[in-house]
Amino acid sequence: MAYDIPQELKYKEIFAYGMTIRQFVYVAVFGVAAVVIFSHSGLPKEIGALIGLTLIGIAVLLGFFEFDKRIIEFIAFMRTPKNVTFLSKDAAKFLGIKYIRDSAIVLSDKTFVGVIRVEAINFSILSKEQKNAIIYNFMNFLNSLDFRIQVIMRTVTLDMHDYLSNLEKKVSDNPDGSIAEYYSFKGFLETYVEENKVTDRVFYIVVPLRDEHPVGFKDIFKPGLLKKSTLAFRELDERMVVVQEWIAKSLLESRRLDSWGIFTFLASFFDSSVNLDPESTSLFTTHDNGGENVLEKEA
Repeated sequence: MAYDIPQELKYKEIFAYGMTIRQFVYVAVFGVAAVVIFSHSGLPKEIGALIGLTLIGIAVLLGFFEFDKRIIEFIAFMRTPKNVTFLSKDAAKFLGIKYIRDSAIVLSDKTFVGVIRVEAINFSILSKEQKNAIIYNFMNFLNSLDFRIQVIMRTVTLDMHDYLSNLEKKVSDNPDGSIAEYYSFKGFLETYVEENKVTDRVFYIVVPLRDEHPVGFKDIFKPGLLKKSTLAFRELDERMVVVQEWIAKSLLESRRLDSWGIFTFLASFFDSSVNLDPESTSLFTTHDNGGENVLEKEA
């Protein structure tokens, strides 16, 4: 007979009287304080009783209802920046990004991150042989990895810009084509997508690399600095090539996001009007953030 395995299991080690160490400490400290105030203080009994009951209530809240964690969460919430814009110091601090360069994100903890966009396919229309090939090669890809990766799936509004642009070009090049019919079809398609909230799935593979030998200020005048500073970027490039080769074996198309592609990718999480296409322009193209550039242009 099969049994469902609980998904959320909590382990607590009982210390005394059915309480954990944390609960016992809270009850002991506030309980003793309540008894001392109620019995040995010079306060009137009514006030002493009120203070004692208050301390016992605090002990119960902290020990049995994890009120201390709620307080910590509330303080962390209040300290977290609200209404953060992408090109701000708070956003950079929240994301932990130091700068973007050479098609990589460099985090504050000296971690280098590359992002690969994988084009989605309609798996259901493939033949059985194609499905098996994709599954087998992707399984081998995951088993062959000796470094961590992260797979991200995003649901975004369907972008018909490339399709409509190519269609407009074909209609314009065709002497028998009707540009009026094209604009009618374009209006219908855009209205349908907007009114019916048609979405698309976008997949990314994030490849991190922790730099175990970061360059510090004291290393500026040491020989071999240039080689040392670019070693992490080169190792990340090698990892990205390996990942893309395996993706190609899985019959999937992919492309690595360059610095501007990464920039728009991150910005799109803050502003849905930013197009995910790295070649597109947006309000960030001419934005001046006071001389602090998160994005460093590639040479």
